[in-house]
Amino acid sequence: MTTFTVIPLSQYQRDGANLDKFEEFCKTASLDTKQPAASNMYNENWEVKPNTLPYKIFVEQLYAPPKGTFTLLLDDQNNIIACSGAYRSEFCPDLLIAGARTWVIEGYRNRRLVRDYLLPADRKFAVDNGYKAVALSFDFYNKNLAKLWQQARLGGKRATRQSHHMFYNGLIEVEFPVVIQNSPQWVIYEKLTENWEFKWESIKT
Repeated sequence: MTTFTVIPLSQYQRDGANLDKFEEFCKTASLDTKQPAASNMYNENWEVKPNTLPYKIFVEQLYAPPKGTFTLLLDDQNNIIACSGAYRSEFCPDLLIAGARTWVIEGYRNRRLVRDYLLPADRKFAVDNGYKAVALSFDFYNKNLAKLWQQARLGGKRATRQSHHMFYNGLIEVEFPVVIQNSPQWVIYEKLTENWEFKWESIKT
């Protein structure tokens, strides 16, 4: 059985050689052109390509603590097999956008790694840093993924959420698309503080 390790990129990158491994991970992901988001994972000139993941991390510093975090998932050979980012939303300082730039390499997909490892790390960051809500956002091309969080799998039931899982306190869906990072997005979220409210209409597309 494979053992998985969750580690923040901020800790992982203390070793320069590790950054080379992360860049190689991004480069390999960019070659998986069957996935719509592949082109955003890497570019040889990423330092001047705002759409790429390395730019978001190292130039824009979107996920830099304490406003955000970027998480890696390693297998028992210390290979990077998945990643996920979380950042303070630009429209509400009490809301953390989780699951940003999530990627799982082929061969490890459909193993609930995002549900059981990456998103719990994002959610814990939100709790530890006093956020009042945590959300996932979806582009139009993958908005149907939001439904996977709301429905049982075909032929069986979804495993019960534990206290560390996303949406342990319930799932709320924004019924219309909103603008996040200059892009139309569909949003589902969890309140970490019961009385938190936000006027989603203010950023409606």
